[in-house]
Order: sequence, then C-alpha cells, then structure tokens
Amino acid sequence: MSQKPAILLLHGALGSAVQLQAHADALEQHFRVHSFTFSGHGGMGDIGKPFTISGFGRELAAWLEAQALPPMPVFGYSMGGYVALWLARQPKQYFTHILTYGTKFAWSPEAALQESKRLQPEALEAKLPQFALALARRHHPHDWKLVMERTAQLLLALGHTPLLTEKELGEIGLPTTILLGSEDRMVSEAESRQAASQLPNASFRLLQGQGHPIEQLAPQLLLQEVLAALQPARS
Repeated sequence: MSQKPAILLLHGALGSAVQLQAHADALEQHFRVHSFTFSGHGGMGDIGKPFTISGFGRELAAWLEAQALPPMPVFGYSMGGYVALWLARQPKQYFTHILTYGTKFAWSPEAALQESKRLQPEALEAKLPQFALALARRHHPHDWKLVMERTAQLLLALGHTPLLTEKELGEIGLPTTILLGSEDRMVSEAESRQAASQLPNASFRLLQGQGHPIEQLAPQLLLQEVLAALQPARS
C-alpha cells in the first residue's frame, strides 16, 4: 500500500492547532497531517515578544527544517494563509501547493484599525463571555488578553506595511488555491479574486454559505476542496 501524501495545517489569529483538529481528522482519510502552532498561541512558546508575520514565518521554517519535512501542500486558515504565502517568497521551497481560507489581503491603516477594534479583551469579555472563556482555555497558561493585544498590534502593523502587495504576490510561482466563504464578513470576494489574479499560478473558489470562522467550515467540505485542488499532483 502506498504511503499517504503529507499536508500541513496552519491556524489563524487567536487560534492554535487544536482549532483545526476536526479538519485534521477528516484530512487523515487521505493524508498524513502535520499541524503547527505559532508561538504565543495555544500556550506554546514565548508570548513576551511582538507577533509578526515574518517572525511566525521564520519559526515555521525552522520547525519544518528541524522535523526534516520535505516540501508538501499547506492549508492556511486566515493568518495562517498569509504566513504561508510570505514564507513561499523565501529562497528555500517549503511547500508544493498553498491553499488559503479566509485570508485577508487588502490591508490598509483604515482596515487594520477596524479589525483591531474588534480585539478589545474587556469588551469581548462583557459581550461574549463564553468565547472569552474558550480563548482562556485555548491559550492557557498564557494570558489570552495579551494574545489578543499582540494580535491587534500585528494587524495594525500590517495595515501600515502590507507584506503581500501585488509585487510580492507576483513573485510566488507555487500553485495556489484561494478559498473564501460567501458569507465572510472580514474578507471580501473582490480582494480575494484580485489576489488570485496577481498570483502567477492561482485559482479562486467561493464556498457558498460559509462564513469566516473555521469552526463553521465543514471538515468534509475542506477535504473535498483540498482533494480537488491537489488532484493533478495526486493522479
């Protein structure tokens, strides 16, 4: 029996590898699944330093090299997709295909400020206490409020200095699949289609009825999309 191909999963902001466990379980029908948790998330690593896309990308590269993992397809949810695309611009090849879901590309000071306003721990704790409790459990023993503050700072930095402009995207030659839920309220269809058009080897897929939160994306639907995107490489 032939060995299953590998795939890497990357979580989004405020998340961890556990956030993608249901999707990992579904993908394991066809793949050997590797998952990575960025530092400061899920109680892992150092939370004392600022969160940056480049910092997350470098630590991911170091982990892949330490694990001696060959290039493989990567699925990145939201921020995870942005990190994967950033790393794909580096000289060493870590991936064979990039799939993103709910990744925001249109960063500006105004957009970053709007998103960062949603990341106010005290307000969230008052309005969504169950979500705040879930974040506290997810990031223990780190302080979830500090995770949220660091994330807001990352978004503001992206707003002032986007790392994936038309020029940067045009330098990524890897096959890329941009996935977006039709009900996503954070990422627009226009910006996703534009990013796909700027990538030399990309396609765009709109998933009807799906929103931004990864927990609302049915694991079997993700498996279906991954298999469809990778079919030429698997045949």
